[in-house]
Amino acid sequence: MRSYLPDGRGVVWVAPEMPGIARAIDAEPAAAEVSRRLARRAGTEDPTVVWPLWTRAETVAKLLDLPVLSWLAWPGLEVPADLACRVALCTVLLPDDVTGDVTVSCGATVAT
Repeated sequence: MRSYLPDGRGVVWVAPEMPGIARAIDAEPAAAEVSRRLARRAGTEDPTVVWPLWTRAETVAKLLDLPVLSWLAWPGLEVPADLACRVALCTVLLPDDVTGDVTVSCGATVAT
């Protein structure tokens, strides 16, 4: 799986394939400026808060095949409990000499 940063570089997650389990990744430069519109949705303009929320929400949307407009309506961009229980997520901060750091969330659907 790959996620591309605004400068075109990619972040890759190599995870073992498991039948019936979806996997996804999203990444954003950790210090990137947060737009006013996104800050309103997240409830803050602090990139250390917004980018983990954003990457988790986008990862869940990819995993569960949700349209963007549905998850942009989540209060504070927090993944609702009824969806969070369907996925396993991990968010990390990776060092990056170009942007400072990169916020990366990766996840998989939970086997039922």
